[in-house]
Amino acid sequence: MVSWGALFRALSRQERERVIALWAEAASREEEERARWRWHLEELARAMAMRPVWLRRQPRQKQQQWMAERAPEVIVDAELWRDLFVRFYLTERQALMADFLNALGIPHEGGIVREHPPVRPDAEAFVQAIEAICARHPEAQVRHYLQTLMRMDADEAQAGVPEEERLWAALPQAWAQWRQADARQTAMQQQEEEPQAAAEQGDGAVPRVWGFTTLDEVLIHRIVATAAGEEGALAPEKLDDLIEEVIALNHHRAHSYFHRGFADVLVWHRDPDLARPELNDPRRAWLVAGALAGRAR
Repeated sequence: MVSWGALFRALSRQERERVIALWAEAASREEEERARWRWHLEELARAMAMRPVWLRRQPRQKQQQWMAERAPEVIVDAELWRDLFVRFYLTERQALMADFLNALGIPHEGGIVREHPPVRPDAEAFVQAIEAICARHPEAQVRHYLQTLMRMDADEAQAGVPEEERLWAALPQAWAQWRQADARQTAMQQQEEEPQAAAEQGDGAVPRVWGFTTLDEVLIHRIVATAAGEEGALAPEKLDDLIEEVIALNHHRAHSYFHRGFADVLVWHRDPDLARPELNDPRRAWLVAGALAGRAR
């Protein structure tokens, strides 16, 4: 199951900053959120090895920027994560929420479910609803939304809520079924396209040579294993740390950025961050190449 921190990292930098900005706006209006914000600002200061009094004196915009950068290591409360994502989706992706609930036949008010329906949706109903929203919304956003709902359901299960009382209990099964069907369809399309591509290239086509080392092959296998949810695979946040460490070890090794783009698309279903300050033309090219490879799978 994807962690809250991994779900946050899966958003683009602008979206992560928006999540935190919405929280800060709520903190300026509501006393409970103000107390939450102040407490986590103290935790942020510790994570940054700064004095809390210094951080409190900084402009709110800078506080929000630093919080967006460090949120996964600062926020450990699942209830707070849930509130942050609900606020983000209600503000930025309300149409996606409403379309999903409408497809399930669940009454709601602008995406908010006031009362659970007497009969919970089964896996088949969820599969049909997933297909409906995929036809109207970007697939990356659909994936993130469904993973968020499954994270919420997992938290409820861990808290001891019975399965029959959990609205999203059948969603993980439906998600697995939909992904399998989608994978089969993609494989069939590739089988149909490969003979035509080979004919267009001809026998003299030059093979693509990436020049990857054993380290690159290991990284690719790790990324694929995490994306597939294989037993023993690295957790998404651990994989993220591994990729960033490989990049940091040698900034002259431009093709390490391939793995950043590959994992961004395959694991977190997000576009690569082309605004990273250290990017030059070779690094950016490898980052894009990795993202394209991820989309091709």
